[in-house]
Order: sequence, then C-alpha cells, then structure tokens
Amino acid sequence: MLYFDQGASYRAVARGLLRMGISNIVAKGCWSLVQRLASNCKAPWEISLGFNPRWSGYLAVDGDSIPIASHRQSILLGVDVESLDIPHLILAEHEDAENWLFFSVVLKGTLGYPFKGIVSDGDPAIESVVQLVCPGIPHQLCVKHFGDGLHRYLRYQSSHGRGTWREVQRFEETVRSCLYARNLQEAKQLLEAIRADPGFRRVHLEDGLALLERNFGRLTQHFLHPGLPRTSNVAEGVIRKLDRRLNAMDSFANHQTAWNTIKMLALHTRFRTLTDCRRLHKHRNGLAPLELVGGQHPGPQLDPLRAKNTTTGQRYNLQYRNDRVIATLNGNGT
Repeated sequence: MLYFDQGASYRAVARGLLRMGISNIVAKGCWSLVQRLASNCKAPWEISLGFNPRWSGYLAVDGDSIPIASHRQSILLGVDVESLDIPHLILAEHEDAENWLFFSVVLKGTLGYPFKGIVSDGDPAIESVVQLVCPGIPHQLCVKHFGDGLHRYLRYQSSHGRGTWREVQRFEETVRSCLYARNLQEAKQLLEAIRADPGFRRVHLEDGLALLERNFGRLTQHFLHPGLPRTSNVAEGVIRKLDRRLNAMDSFANHQTAWNTIKMLALHTRFRTLTDCRRLHKHRNGLAPLELVGGQHPGPQLDPLRAKNTTTGQRYNLQYRNDRVIATLNGNGT
C-alpha cells in the first residue's frame, strides 16, 4: 500500500515494515524485495490469457517514455474504455510503427481483443497500424490532442499576420465548441459557421480551418459509435497513475528492472478496486477492472505473481515477414 498508493520511497517502506515488527530491513534490502516480487509478476498479456475477460471492444491507446540508463524507452499500452482494464502493455525501444504493429497483432491475434473502435492521439504510426491490423473499424482522433495541436500550430507555424491574436483566440474558442458539441448536427453547424465567418478569412486562418476540415470525420466518430469516447483520457489517466511511481525514480539501471516494475504496477492497477469514478461511471466503484470485464480466475494454476508458471504452457512466437507480423501460438513452450 505504501509503495503503490502513496508513492513512498524504499526507505519509507522499510520504516513501515519496521513499525509492523519486521526488522533488519533497510532501503536497499527493501528494493531487492520489491524487485524479486516484481520479477515474478506475470506480464499483462499472460493475465489476459488466463482470466478470459470480456472487454468492451473500445480501446484507448497511448504511449509514454521513461528513462533507462542513459536513454529513454517507451511504454505502449491499451486501455479498455468501459472497464479501465489494461489488456496489453509492452516496453519498447521506440514508439514507432513497428512496435505498435507488434503490440496490435498480439492484442488482436493472441489475446482476441474484440475490436469495435479505437481512440488515439493522432500519431501517424498508430493510424497506419490500425488500417493494417483492424481495417474498417472506427478510429476516433482525441479532440483534446487535436485542440492542443491546433493551438501550437496557430501560435508557431500559421501564416496569419501579427496583431490578430483576438481573432485567433476567437477562432480557437469556436473550434473548441465544435470539438465538444453535444451532437453531430451541432458540430456540423459550427463547422459551417467557421467557414462563413469573415473575420477568420480576414486574418487568413484558412490553414487552421483546413486542418479542422481534413480531420472532421475522425473527430466526430464518437457520435456514430456511442461506446467510443471523444478523448483518450482513460489511457492518459492510467499513464498518470504509472508515472506517479515511475517518475519518482531518476532512472532505471536496465530494461529488465524497468519491465519488472511496470509489470507489477500494471498488475496492481488491474486488481485494485476502483473508488473515484463519477457520474455515468459510478457503477465501476467497488470493483477492480478485471472484475468489470468478468474475468474468471482459472484457479491455482494461474498465480499472477509466479511468472514461471505460465497460463497455458504456451508462449507466442512473432515473425516479421514483408513488413507484416504473424502471431502464432506454439505449444509445449517451443
């Protein structure tokens, strides 16, 4: 509890153990205990295979970077929108199309995630992979990321003249109203209002309007698919929870210690009871994400803290061929 929920240091955890009557534990010894426990944790994909969860099919994907030795590596994860469960997560050298492809093929082919829709921040690498692995499914562009990107573009790259900041600010406010419209009809009406506004044309905001028009279809997918959110906030929320623990460390010594810690944090997140969900999501409170997806524990043969005792005695083999990934399950651990 101290380590996970309060973000306590190893020294503080050691003091807590001392108060519980467990003596002779110093900070370094506490770190060794945590790493030993973390190394035995199952990977997220192993938990998913073992518990047979029934996910909603609407997935929010995002990435995050963490310091490892003298460089940074990337966490790539997907969060089931309805349950906040983490079906799959990997630690990769880079957040690029190849690693997103690896992530997506395992998620779809090995874990059988029932894709109905995806929401992302608009990373071109993710978009290309979605078209390859899940062609035809709705792909929502996060309206928050789009709004932030549009603001940066208008501030640093757009060709509108100086002394026009009031019109630019009004343009951004109108676009925000369009992005957060209550329904598709209202969004279309606001788009038409932006097109017809003479003030926006006067200060040459055509490039900003072109960005909105070009992405309008992807920004409004959530109106056509009610289970799909308009933002990727659920994925960012999970990343923020992971960062509370990961950012407390200046850097990990190597990839393995980082992966061990991430596995343990993901395990804790999936089994931890939710308590702070609000409004339409209050029904989640009192249940863990894996409970919300109806995950059935298969019994003592699956111990989440014993990685050597794998779920089915199988592991997946991934082969790269002609820029595509073929995921297969090979029996007998081969």
